[in-house]
Amino acid sequence: MANNSLDIYGSEAKRLLKFYPADNTDAQSRVAPYFPDGTPFALQQAQLVVALESGSEAG
Repeated sequence: MANNSLDIYGSEAKRLLKFYPADNTDAQSRVAPYFPDGTPFALQQAQLVVALESGSEAG
């Protein structure tokens, strides 16, 4: 069951990464609270956004 959750989070992070640079307003609004404009945004940052949205703590 845990692998399915990880797969879902991984897919969501990849989707966020795909749409963020395309000026997608939903993706932009999801990223903005965690990363200011101009911050390099890669898969690791997308994974962090998805984790934080799911209630995980960064540590």
